[in-house]
Amino acid sequence: MRLAETFDGGMSHALIQPLLGLGITHQASGDHQKAESVLRRAIELSRKLDGLYNPVQLPLSLALIDSLIALYELPDAEREQNYVIQVNEQAFGKSDLRLLPALDRMARWYEMTGRYRAALDTHQRALDLVHEQAGKSDLRAVGPLRGIGRAQMLEFVHGAETLDRVGAPERPLRLYR
Repeated sequence: MRLAETFDGGMSHALIQPLLGLGITHQASGDHQKAESVLRRAIELSRKLDGLYNPVQLPLSLALIDSLIALYELPDAEREQNYVIQVNEQAFGKSDLRLLPALDRMARWYEMTGRYRAALDTHQRALDLVHEQAGKSDLRAVGPLRGIGRAQMLEFVHGAETLDRVGAPERPLRLYR
């Protein structure tokens, strides 16, 4: 990183991967504050060099979301989740099957935060996308169908959406698989 900063003044593509690696290292050691700072720097650099909606920043954003969740900074994590969807839509279009992983991650976010209706809507969007682009018998429909079933089960078990004042559920965050 120091070498790249020396030659390019801190504005180089050569810095992005080392910053990602450093952020992941901080995450692995449990220091999510440092990870957040490093990953935000990498994202800022990526956006300045390649534009706001460049898909190269997606691994950085996903790593940042993990740290934000660990720090319980849920509004920031959700904002970044929405941005990941926007970047994917800009890169592929709103009706491309390559959106499925981003939609699944967003729906799981909604499940984790207790917003089961939003999760159902997102899983339904993914299912509709598969049906429209690949047909009703395509195996890619299995993921959204399982997500719909899981979200309905979670809503039945945990009840309707009850969020506290910061938008977090009154139970611990847990990703359901």
